[in-house]
Amino acid sequence: LILIGSFNSIAQSNSGQLNIALNDGQPQTDGQQKNPAIGFQKIKQISHSMSPCDNWLYLPALYSYMSVGQLNVMGNQITVEAMINRTAPYTGGPLYAGDIVSKHNDPTDVNYLLRPNSAEITTTNGYFRTPDVCEIKLNKTYHVAMVYDGSSLKFYRNGYLMSQIPASGDLFQNGWDTRIGLYELQAYNTNFIGYINEVRIWNVARSQLELQTYMNTTLPTPTLQIGLLAYYNFSSLSNLQGNPAWNGTLAGTAAINQTNPTCYAFVADSCCNDLSGTFDGSTVCYGEMAKLTFTSIVGVGPYSLTFNDGISNYTQNNIQDGVPFDFPNPIHSKTNFQLLSIKDASNCQSNVSGEFATVNIFAPTLTVINDTNTCPNKSIQLQGNGATVYSWSPAVYLNDQSLPNPIASIDSDTKFYVTAKDLNNCVDVDSVFVAIRPKPVFNQPPDKAVCSGKPISLEGNNPTNYSYSWSPQASLDNPNSPNPIATPDSTMTFTATIAENICNYDSTFKVMVTVNPSPTVIARKSNDIDCNIHTAKISATGASKFVWSPTAGLDYSGKPNPTVSISSTTTYTVEGIDLNGCSAFDSITVNVGVGGNPLFIVPNAFTPNGDGLNDCFGIGRWGNVSVEEFAVYNRWGERIFSTRNPSVCWDGTLNGKAQASGTYVYVIKVQTFCGKIERKGLITLIR
Repeated sequence: LILIGSFNSIAQSNSGQLNIALNDGQPQTDGQQKNPAIGFQKIKQISHSMSPCDNWLYLPALYSYMSVGQLNVMGNQITVEAMINRTAPYTGGPLYAGDIVSKHNDPTDVNYLLRPNSAEITTTNGYFRTPDVCEIKLNKTYHVAMVYDGSSLKFYRNGYLMSQIPASGDLFQNGWDTRIGLYELQAYNTNFIGYINEVRIWNVARSQLELQTYMNTTLPTPTLQIGLLAYYNFSSLSNLQGNPAWNGTLAGTAAINQTNPTCYAFVADSCCNDLSGTFDGSTVCYGEMAKLTFTSIVGVGPYSLTFNDGISNYTQNNIQDGVPFDFPNPIHSKTNFQLLSIKDASNCQSNVSGEFATVNIFAPTLTVINDTNTCPNKSIQLQGNGATVYSWSPAVYLNDQSLPNPIASIDSDTKFYVTAKDLNNCVDVDSVFVAIRPKPVFNQPPDKAVCSGKPISLEGNNPTNYSYSWSPQASLDNPNSPNPIATPDSTMTFTATIAENICNYDSTFKVMVTVNPSPTVIARKSNDIDCNIHTAKISATGASKFVWSPTAGLDYSGKPNPTVSISSTTTYTVEGIDLNGCSAFDSITVNVGVGGNPLFIVPNAFTPNGDGLNDCFGIGRWGNVSVEEFAVYNRWGERIFSTRNPSVCWDGTLNGKAQASGTYVYVIKVQTFCGKIERKGLITLIR
């Protein structure tokens, strides 16, 4: 028996029991592991009798196990523990290290499963398995335990917390038997080969101290242990907790009361040393790979490190002790890397907290001008700042590629690259795209048309900040204007030269100005107006459109031959406009006199049938009169129409109701420039 550490006492009794007292003077809490500086620690003083070495369950080959029936553990707490000694090698990883205590078939229905390197459960929130830890050694006695407390699943070996995983939910219930040594379905050869003892199944979460206290001793007074469901030390097949429903049954070549040859060689170690070391960063240039360095304190390299950059976890393998290695991504800002775990060459792994590597950044200092353009065959100066050494390319277009501000001469679009080094010896690369300014598209100025003797504004039809030159200049107010005023005497062609003002690209255009002649407009009248002739016709010819003024006394001023009805002499002017928009004027005077006898014609019948002919009886044709009375009476002497408006006529209705055909009496009294006129007579309404 080899023990490492500081012991209070060690003694062996006559009965073969070994009493060991261990104490480092420090209390141990859940999650604490072995401190490599003092071998193993924090295992509380053991004063109980060691479990006998001749009452073990022996499982020599495939299909050897003990079944205890459907021992269901409900709720969200469980502890399963056992002592083991595997005697045969296995391949394929922790799965084939063997089923120590199983109530499962596959990951979807694990009520509980304890193996030498891990623990597994399935809950209402899913399947959980503790991370793999270092492999067990053959022909060595271990205590293993799994504990689920509703928030995490933990795996212990020899009282050390080896691995854990967050977990929640109530334990899944299945119909499989609980078996010791091999699960019920037996689809895979996961038979544990070797010795098993001190199997305990609890429906409570045992603390690390409670596990350590009885991990290699018999459990005192099992019938009084709170939460203990089943307990076997294989001196018999009985459930020592007292519930006979879970007594055991052997199968295959399994045997009880067997001697474990390494029982007395039990050593409470963690299989692996607790790995530790320092994690250091560096200062790098912007965009370069960060250099990280791991220097071990305990462990044998090369190492596999898992760390976090504040966003994601990364695992780097084959890390040499003290040799810088590259972070896999370029660094663009100051980053703190936290070392999370270390695995050494012997596959031992330790979780780490509090180890950080800081990578500082030399910020980039190189700046260049923005992308730009230039004119053909015109040089342009590139600009770089913030560095001490420059190298521009392609050098063939530069006066000196090593200057911060070289002169470039190009005849086609070119992208220049600069590689620069600053005071921190950091290299940065940037680029400037220089395009040849293309010749703009010049627009053709439009041709124009103007009436003879009128000015016209020419249109350059291009940006006003361009340069303009018009010719001939004689008929232009400003030959350098984008829109000069032209007064040509006849149809002529102007030449416009237009240039942009950056690269002096230009273009020349011909612009025709057509001079249209004015029309010959002649105004005429049909007659003058007196007491016998109350209206006159005036007319105009020589154009396609006419406008008369003044409009007073005209029935419509926009036609070539309006009717005039006036009471005083008036001169009318007409503007005639031809199809080219050119115009001319003429005038005519309509005289008004009081000569002649007043003669007013009144119709003797009308037909209000809506055909547009003789639909209304009125005095509108009497010219410019002032009506004192215009009334219509039926044959019973009732006035059925009356007005003083000369433009209003009777439509043959009374209050909107059509009157019958027949003869009606009218009375007309008006004042005219020829005097007062009265008329009475008969009007016939015909329907």
